[in-house]
Amino acid sequence: MRQTVINGVLITRPTCEDVNSLMVGDLAPDCFGKMARVTSITFRGVDVKGKAFVGYYTEYGENNGAISGSMKEDETVSTIQITQAFKQACLAPVI
Repeated sequence: MRQTVINGVLITRPTCEDVNSLMVGDLAPDCFGKMARVTSITFRGVDVKGKAFVGYYTEYGENNGAISGSMKEDETVSTIQITQAFKQACLAPVI
């Protein structure tokens, strides 16, 4: 996966290969922007523009918790960190 860190925020953009080869047991980004172990694959497909996508669950916490996630070929994986950074940038006061 192509990953970049900008201002402390991990940005992940999966390739077609990353999306199509994702399997249970692999690491994938969770909604918090961390890489976590995949516990199940819930769906796979291709959109109308031919881009592959996949839905999955990753491990979370100590009591067999799980978090759903999805990723699409050549698109930034949305995380809470990215959303917060975007909000801060948009809401910054103009002087």
